[in-house]
Order: sequence, then C-alpha cells, then structure tokens
Amino acid sequence: MLDGGTKKFLTPNEAAIYLGVTTELIFQFTKQNFAKASGLRNLKTIERDGKTWFEKNELIAFDDLLSGPWTAPNEPRPGIPKAILDHLRAESLNQCARCGSGAGVDTAHILSWATTRSHHPNNLIRICSNCHREHDSHQSLSSAELQNIKNTLVERTRYRLTAKFAKNFDTFRPPRCANKFFGRKNDLQNLIDKIQLNESAVISGVGGIGKSELLKQALWKSNIERRVLWFNVEQFADIEDLMVAFQTALSEDGSACDKEAIFSRLDDIRACVVFDGIEQNSFGQIETFEDIIFKISESTYRTQIIITSQAKLYRFRSDSYFELHELDDLSSRSLLKHSFPHTDEVDYVATDKLLALCDGHPLVIQFAGALASYYGGVAKALAAIEEHGGEAFRYPGRHHYDRKTSLNLCLDTAYSTLSVDCKKLLWTLALAPAGFLTDHLESNFRYSSSPADSMATLRRWHFLSSTSINERLSRTILLSPVRQFVMSRAKFEDAEEFEEVVRETVREFGVMVAVWEINYDSPEELSYIMSRYEMELANLVGTLKLAKERDRDQEIAKIAVSIARSLMRYFFVSRLPEQGAKVMFDAANIALRSSNIIEASSLCAQFMALAARSQDDSLTVTGIKLVEKIESSIESPRSFPDLAMAQAIAAQRLGDFRSSEKHARLALEGYRSHLSYRSSPNDTEECEDTHNNIADALRIAGFSLLSQKRYQEAKTAYCHALDHERGASIPVNRGQTLHQIANCEAYLGNHESASKLYFEAIKIFHSVHMEEYLSNAVGELGYTFLETYIPEILNHLDTNLVDHALSDIRSDILNTFALNKPLNHQFCIGIIRKLFGTIILISLTRQSEQFRPICTDLANSTTRELAKQIEHGDRSPDEAFPVMILDMLFHIGVLVSQAEVDALETGQIAHETLDSLMKIACTAHDWAHEVMRFTDWLSLYFEKRWSFRTADSKRIKQFIFNYKEGVPDHIELISTISKFRLSTI
Repeated sequence: MLDGGTKKFLTPNEAAIYLGVTTELIFQFTKQNFAKASGLRNLKTIERDGKTWFEKNELIAFDDLLSGPWTAPNEPRPGIPKAILDHLRAESLNQCARCGSGAGVDTAHILSWATTRSHHPNNLIRICSNCHREHDSHQSLSSAELQNIKNTLVERTRYRLTAKFAKNFDTFRPPRCANKFFGRKNDLQNLIDKIQLNESAVISGVGGIGKSELLKQALWKSNIERRVLWFNVEQFADIEDLMVAFQTALSEDGSACDKEAIFSRLDDIRACVVFDGIEQNSFGQIETFEDIIFKISESTYRTQIIITSQAKLYRFRSDSYFELHELDDLSSRSLLKHSFPHTDEVDYVATDKLLALCDGHPLVIQFAGALASYYGGVAKALAAIEEHGGEAFRYPGRHHYDRKTSLNLCLDTAYSTLSVDCKKLLWTLALAPAGFLTDHLESNFRYSSSPADSMATLRRWHFLSSTSINERLSRTILLSPVRQFVMSRAKFEDAEEFEEVVRETVREFGVMVAVWEINYDSPEELSYIMSRYEMELANLVGTLKLAKERDRDQEIAKIAVSIARSLMRYFFVSRLPEQGAKVMFDAANIALRSSNIIEASSLCAQFMALAARSQDDSLTVTGIKLVEKIESSIESPRSFPDLAMAQAIAAQRLGDFRSSEKHARLALEGYRSHLSYRSSPNDTEECEDTHNNIADALRIAGFSLLSQKRYQEAKTAYCHALDHERGASIPVNRGQTLHQIANCEAYLGNHESASKLYFEAIKIFHSVHMEEYLSNAVGELGYTFLETYIPEILNHLDTNLVDHALSDIRSDILNTFALNKPLNHQFCIGIIRKLFGTIILISLTRQSEQFRPICTDLANSTTRELAKQIEHGDRSPDEAFPVMILDMLFHIGVLVSQAEVDALETGQIAHETLDSLMKIACTAHDWAHEVMRFTDWLSLYFEKRWSFRTADSKRIKQFIFNYKEGVPDHIELISTISKFRLSTI
C-alpha cells in the first residue's frame, strides 16, 4: 500500500521513494517510449517554477494501471520494457536476489503472467536459473518467499533514496512538539500569525521557560509551506561549523551548497531558519553570532528568521518580539497535574508551596512533578528539595527563588536519586552534542546491565529529549540546561570516573568510524556512509575538542586523530574543504603535541589537499607553515613522504608545476620505500594505506606533467595510479584518475579512447554522487564528440544522470555569475566551456528536453539581471562578454529542447526553431565559432540528431559568411523527418 504523507505534489525523488523504484525509472515512466513499449500510457508530470513535479493521485492511478492487466486475455504477451529491466538489474545489483549468484540470472514473475498479465516492476525479480527452476518447476520456492525477498529489495531502494535525498531534511527539521501544551494561548496564536505572515521573530526568556516548545507548537500548527531549517546552536563549535551546517542543509544530490550560494539558495527554497538557543553558542561572544544573523537577514529577501535566546540581541532587528514570563497559576497547576496526576489528592498547602518554588517555570514544574511521583507525594518531594537546598531555603525574608535557582535545586534533587549507571549514561550523553541513536543506547550502553531501564528512568525525570529521524529511528540528546548541569556535576563529583567515561565515549566513536571504513567502501554504499558521517559529525569533531583539553592523554589523542583522518572522505565528497581543512589542521597539531610525527605529516598532506580544493590561497600558506613547523621538530624530513606530498600539492596550487613534480617524485620514492620495509608484512590496512598514498603521489605527478604538456608521461603516471588504488579510496579517486587519463588521450589525439574513458569516469561519479566531477566529465565528453561520434555512449545517458549533471552546472553558474560580486573572467570561461560541452553531448539525445526549465530559469535569474547591472553602470563593461556568451547558450539550450518537443508532438521540427538556431549562428561572436566551435557542433547536431544530410560544417560557415556580407544564400535541410529551406535575411 502506498503511503506518501499529506503532500499533494512530490519531487522526482519523493515520487521514486513513494513508488519504491529508482528516479531513473520514474523518469522513464514519463516517456512516450514507455507508453509504446508497455501498451499503456506514460506517467503525467506537472511543470511548475521551472521544475518537474508529480501529483500523488496520478502516481496512485499509474501504479494501479501497472498492477492491472497489460493485455486482454486473448492477446499475446508483450515483452518487458527495457526501462523496467534496467531497473531490476540495478535493484538486484545484477545478481540473483535470493542466492547472490551472478551466473544465469534472469527476470522472473513473482505471481505468474497468466495470473496477473502484469509486468509491474514489483511483480518482477532477478533470480538465477537454479532458483527459477525451484520456483517454476519444483515449486519449492514459493511466491510468498519471493515476495518477501522483493519487499526487502524495494525497502533497500527506498532506504538508499532516503539516505541520499532526504537526509538533510531529516537532520535539520524541527524536533517534534509535545502532545500537550499548557498556557500561553495568546503568545502561541500571535506567533502563529507572525509565522504565517512570513515575519521574523525573537523569542526570549530564561532557560527552560518554554521558548523552544512554544516555537515547535507554532510551526506545527501554522502549516506553512516553507522549508524549516532548525539549527540547535549548542551543537556548533564555532561560526565555521555553523556555516558548514548551512552548506549541508542546502545541499543538492549529496554535494554541499557553495558558500557563496547560501543566501540565494535560502531564498530559492523560501526557508524558515530557526536558531535555537543562541546563548548556548561556543563562539566566545554572542555579538559574533549576531553578525551572522544580521548578514543572513540583509542578504536574503524571502527567508524568514526565528530565534530563541536568553540573551538580548542589539544588531538584528526582528519584526516581532516575544518575551516569555512565568506560567499563570492555572496553567502551572495543570502542568504539575500532568506531570504528577495525583496532585489533587495531596496536601494543598504543600502543593501551593511547591508551585511557589517553581515560580511558573515549565521545566522546573516538570521536574517537581517527577520528584513528587518518585517520592510518593508533593510534601515528600518538597522536603527532599528543601534538604538539598540547605541554607538557601532558610534564608531570612526569602519568599521564593529565581527560576535558575529553582531549576538547579530540582535538577540536583533528581540527580541525587540516580544510580551510578544512570549518571554515567547522562555523562556520556553530555559528551555527545549530536546525541546518540536511541536504539544503540538502549541495547549497547556498556555501563549498565539494563540500559533500557536506565533510559526509562532518565525519561521519567525529563533529562532526555528525543528527535525523530524516521518512523523507526530516533536520536536521544540532553536538554540544553540539563547538559550544562550534568557537565558541571560530572567534572567535580568524581573526576576519575568521568575521565574514564570520556575515554570510553571516544573509544566508541573510534570503533564506530573504523567499522564504517571497513564495511562500507563500495561505490554503492558511499551515499549511506556520507549520511552517517553527517549525522555524527558534531560528535566526531567534538573528539578533537576533548583531545585538545587533555594534552597528556595519548589514547584519546590517537583515536581523535584517527577519526579526523577518516573524515577526509566525507569532507572531500561533500564539497566542504574549508571545514575539512580546519579539522585536519587541529588534528595535525594534536598529533604533533603527542610526538606522533607520522600522523601529523599524514594529516598535513590531507590538510593541503583540502586547502587546494577550496581554492583559498591563504589556506595553502597556512599549510606551508604547518609543513615547516613539523620539519623543524624532526631530523630527517625526507623520511616523511607525506611532507613532500603536502609540498607537491602546495606547489601545484601555486602554479609551480616543476616543483610540484619534484616533490611528488620524492613522496613517491618514500611511499615505495615504506611499502618495501613496512613494519608488519601482515598488516593489510597499513599496506592498503601505503598503496593509496602511492596512488595520490602518482596523481599529483601526473597533473604536474599534464600541466607541462608532457602528455604521454602524465598518462603513464595516471595509469600506474589506477594500479595502486585500494579499498574506500577507489570510489572517490578512480573516477578522477580515469578523467585525467582521458584528458591525456584527448591531448594526444586519441579521441575515441578519451571518449570511452570520460564515460567510465561519468558512470563512477554518478554512482558515488560526485556531481561536481560528473558535470566536468560530461562537458569534456561533449567536446570529444566533435572529433569522434560514439552512439553507444549516448544510449546510456539516462535521465537521472543528465539531471544531476545539469543540477551541478546550475549551481556553478549561480556561484560564478553571482549578482552580488564581480565576475572572475577565468572562472566564467570555464563554466561556459562546461555548459557548451554538455549542450553538445545532450543535444544528440532525447534528453535535451531537460534544458528548457534550467536555461529559462537561469536566464531570468542571472544573465538578464547582470545585463541590467551593466546597462545601469553598476558593473564594468568588461563583464558584458561572458554574460552575452552565457545568455546565448541559454537560448541554444531552450531551442534544442524545443526541437525535441516539436518532433515529439508533430513529427517534425518547427521551421521557427531551426531558423532561430541559424540566426544565432550568424550573429554569434567570432570567439564562439573559433574557440567554442559552435559551427562544428551545429553541423554535428543537424547530421546526427536530425539526419540533415546537406548541412556540413563547411557549408554552414559559408552561409554565415554570406549572411554577414549581405550575400543572398539559402540552405536546404533535407532529412527523413522533413525538408526546410533556410534563407539569409
């Protein structure tokens, strides 16, 4: 049964999750080819805001259609459409879904064709010939068993889609609100009104007064369509971590949003940004954080900002302010009764005294109710609190306590009742800013013989808060005021025991990361492991803070450094080089203080690789200083090839390719020496690391040689690098290596070989969701098609792959042609080359329809606005050229898309479409023809896509020349589709 929630319109990814199939198959369902192959109809879509949407009712109807009979009883059985067969192969990893055999695998019906007359993908499964015989002939493999296997496959598909596309929403969505809410009716309704009016708001009040709960209730009841991004400020160590969280929350298809695009992306999704508990920041001064909020406010137009804070804000001017005070008496009594249902049965004098102590503070009232429940009555609870309050309760003239004092009294009283197991569980949670998976705590917490009971105890005391991830999983964290209290008590109550809990918690994080690195190193599993790293990132980075605070603890330092090294893959793939460099820098210094020079050198090389990826020269300079610092502490720097590697990367970044080659060769020599004389011949992990280091050095050498135009030598270096790639490095690095070999082949004139290598790289980049590299390879592959045409490559460019490439190009264009900064001419030309290479390639396929929405949207949001700025004198006239060329490419993209629509709807291309293409060719700048090779593409496009036999490049160039000279001319375009006569004007 389908279950898609309450949303009426779904994105392609949501639609795929809804049906339990891949996004590739969803898009294939929309094609006329699928309707023709199945004898049914295609899936209908809705175009809105330049994007493709799927109506839920249409998905249900289409799924019912697929489930029903595809033919009448007396009609012959049709073949299974290729789109479904491709999906089944991907779903089963091209092996038997039952036994895992890779031989003789075929497609089988779970319920027979005779029974269903349906090729619904959920009624089909890939099994080997032996299992097929068991099912069909021997009937020892029942349909029910096959259906159970199929259900597992479908859920695995859904899980992978969810991990890839929905993880950011899960990570940053608002926590669940409480089932019951007491008092503050006016505040709640006013806040709902402000949210619905898209106004900003600041909610202030003391800790635990109910600021966050009021906001959660209001967001839930306001039912806004905005995307809510909820940031728990306490989880971020500094401003950089917070900005990285924005990049992650706004990521598309697994790649972090570029820093420069954060503000435009917030506006694109009409975000409601919540900063919860900004006074809990670790940034030193709240003014620094307020500057960030002010910048977001000033740099966005449609983004809503809501803040909860105990501290006053002076720079950020909100549309509305809510200062929460104590609950009124009636609401306080209702909340106490909710926490302790027997309130009405006890001493009213004691109840009044307890409520006076609580002073209308919701969190204090909840703790007071829990104390009453624990001690068996309000009077006994009050006595326990008074006992813990000591002299404070007998202070002359004291009628009631401030809310912070009352909260600490209740927390201290509750804490005193806890067992050692419960206290250690609290300490562990206090050390984890991102909390833990609830299932893990309830089943694996080592300090308790019954961790589930310990969890239940802490829940009853209101120490814990749970955040739902999905229907099955949740994370448990400590409430902010509780976390501060627990940390202060743990450090001074039993320092030795607390330090052991710190070590054990760090060990647990270290083991978790080690398990991930060992068990999830295939391309298919990369998206899952990236989502897990993202979920635990605050905890993992927190181990570095714990290590820095404990200079003499070698074990914690060693584990923290190991965790940092493993995070390299996450930062690299997720396009978060600045934060990654910061982590590697801190880890290198921890290793250096621990006299672990080998680890410090390795982390220094990783720092430099991320610094180079960030294109921030100041980071490269910092890396060079780090190299010098490490070298000054050792006698023989040549014994540490990682330092040579760091220097090679720095030289490459600074454009000194001869120096880069020299240091890369030194690193290569050192790594090979380590491989020959490694300390433990049986240490597979150490051997694997060394092989990957050799591969890294060879890639750096290859790039340096390529940049010196020594193409054959570069190709040899890259080919050797392929031989040394091992384990988890393969999915990340292999595609890049193949891409560079393809570059060498292209420069050497081996265009067919280059095309095939680019395509191999594209498939890898697509499978590991490295869209940045995917779009680069797609663009380069397009240019090779001007030299050699390979139709079998075009047949494998599916909709999902093209969509991801275009999505990355869109992000690059928005970043490079941003409205709020000067244009970098070199970057602009790079993006123009990438976009036109993509147009060359995709225009030769039926996927060209995808150009229209993205090109139309980008023309409206970038080139037209930039042209206005140039016209009004707000930009340099020198910026007009790249803007003009980019706008021309958008126009071309729309026209090739229109040509596909024309052919589909009428069987021929409209004369106006072809005429517009030729007019662009005739009026284009000479640079477009000479450098971009616009004319060569147009000839290829006419000949290969539309079979026009009379439009070779030479003839088109003559036509363009005659047009510019005013000489009458015409081209007659003849194909099997139609015949046109194009004349000069």
